[in-house]
Amino acid sequence: MQYMFPQFQWVADHEAKIWELDSAHRAQDYDRMRSIFSNTEQNDDDLRNKLYCYSGHNLDVLMSQLGPVPPIPKPPTPVHQSHPHLYITHPPVAWAVAVAGQSEQELKARLAL
Repeated sequence: MQYMFPQFQWVADHEAKIWELDSAHRAQDYDRMRSIFSNTEQNDDDLRNKLYCYSGHNLDVLMSQLGPVPPIPKPPTPVHQSHPHLYITHPPVAWAVAVAGQSEQELKARLAL
């Protein structure tokens, strides 16, 4: 079982499947856990189906070796922009002020904002 732990940990951590695996584990849906692993490792034919040889108890052990499951991260809060096209069509005003040494009003007049 130690053989599979590095690959299982990689799927959980690097591929960010920890929350899907944890959800399936809490529901004791071992087939779903195997499926998550298999789909993630789909490019490696030798590895993708190996978890199907593991019993539910073995999957419990693999999950316990991962340690506590971290909370699901919150998505970043969007930053409100005063002008909807300011950062799309023009460089950020603060950067331009620092580079050009002009006041924000002079810069906006120059860029015709």
